[in-house]
Amino acid sequence: MAPISSLGLSSQEEKKALQDALEELNRQLILYESLGKGPEQSEEERRQASKVIGAMQKVSRAPTDIKMKADYQKKLQARRFLRANRKERRDQVNDLLKELTLAVQLCEETSNEGKELSTQNKDEMAVSKEEAWKIALDELNEQLVLYGSLGQGAEHISEEKEQAAKVVVAMHKVSDAHTDPKVKEEFLKKAEKFEKANPEERKKQMNALLKGLMILLASPFLLAGAAIFVAGSILYGVGSIVKGLGDLVTGGLWDSTFGDEGSDAR
Repeated sequence: MAPISSLGLSSQEEKKALQDALEELNRQLILYESLGKGPEQSEEERRQASKVIGAMQKVSRAPTDIKMKADYQKKLQARRFLRANRKERRDQVNDLLKELTLAVQLCEETSNEGKELSTQNKDEMAVSKEEAWKIALDELNEQLVLYGSLGQGAEHISEEKEQAAKVVVAMHKVSDAHTDPKVKEEFLKKAEKFEKANPEERKKQMNALLKGLMILLASPFLLAGAAIFVAGSILYGVGSIVKGLGDLVTGGLWDSTFGDEGSDAR
């Protein structure tokens, strides 16, 4: 994608409209990538392909100058996507997701243009926030692994409660570390549910959390919300799609384990 800062947008409202259109396209592309591959998925695939095309058209209609509109239309190639077969579409989805990652980041950065911050300071702030997020995720991962290593039985009840409390504290730190209110709220909900669960339920939640954390650790900071909230669940493969590491999509475990409270944040 062309750098967002070069689009000649005249207001924060126009930048927000473009950012929203890019994020919606990113969401629809991830949903497309999460579909199964069998013939029974053909009707679902066609429906989701139509949503991708609609999102492409919204990006092309977003407030930019004429030259940039033409550039977006060329990049997105909605007509080629419409005529492509399933394999060709998946290849196009992977290419677009890589470009959209940069486009969304650039759009996010330009929303702070009114602040008197140098480019260097902006970069340092972005790195600092992402580092804090990764550190919090690493700590939560460590506490969950420790929880999973505990023995079972009555003699371990006190130890289980103590380690469960440490997991809850780590989840609160993850919530505090991110700047997206939706991500903050989601981890607070997960912490509350983990705290109230019995040991058997906690083990199930622990397994879902550990798998979800692998994806969040691999995902760009600004796309953490998308990784959690697409279809109300973490789609296993978001991180690998963005980084071009292959298709590992097996959506739904996060949502099936923790309930459907994540879906109301979409």
